[in-house]
Amino acid sequence: MTDDHVGLYAAAFEAAVRFWDWLLTALGSDRKNDWDEGRS
Repeated sequence: MTDDHVGLYAAAFEAAVRFWDWLLTALGSDRKNDWDEGRS
């Protein structure tokens, strides 16, 4: 079984990015899109 989607919601988006980005990158997550209040 593999996961192909992770949803993270945070009041402080930039702080959440700094916290999670290293882990998601290490797990092989590829950034697809960026918008004002989100990222996929």
